[in-house]
Amino acid sequence: NLVNSNVFTSWHDVYDTLNLKPKFDVFHSLVTHAGLNSRVLDIEVLKAGATLVREKKFLGINIETYALHRKMETQDEYSSSKVLSFSSLESDSSVSLTVKVDIMEYDNLDGVLMITSVENKEGKSVFYRSKSIVEGDVANGNLSFEDKIRFPEFKKDWVVTVFLRNTEQQNFQYRSLTITAD
Repeated sequence: NLVNSNVFTSWHDVYDTLNLKPKFDVFHSLVTHAGLNSRVLDIEVLKAGATLVREKKFLGINIETYALHRKMETQDEYSSSKVLSFSSLESDSSVSLTVKVDIMEYDNLDGVLMITSVENKEGKSVFYRSKSIVEGDVANGNLSFEDKIRFPEFKKDWVVTVFLRNTEQQNFQYRSLTITAD
């Protein structure tokens, strides 16, 4: 249970369909990552620790959507990782991988690296790349970093792992650490 009061689970809880009017002036929604630790969230915690990502008026209700993101703090050297098995790929010949992360709420990203590692079934490294994310594109105060890697040949027993390494103990929030294959 993330919230212990005022939880709405269906539309009729926030909108009076008989009288065609909203029951509340504002509806708060939360978008978060699957790894969120269970804790009590109220509107004060939500507004202090989350980012307002969208506001929309619908049938007289102001819908505010907030997002909670993963944090890296000075004591965190490694982020959680994303893993993709080459056995899940449709191609049997070449493949291009795109690894991406979106960074927000940061002051300095010196020493923050995106690590991409590929190992075979024995755990032996077949590819390793470390890139500084300060090379990314900045828009609206957020940084988006993307790295494209082409494998002209690969084996189906390979596994790619992507994570962030925080070598200079920076504080920042991130979302959307992803791996896609083309």
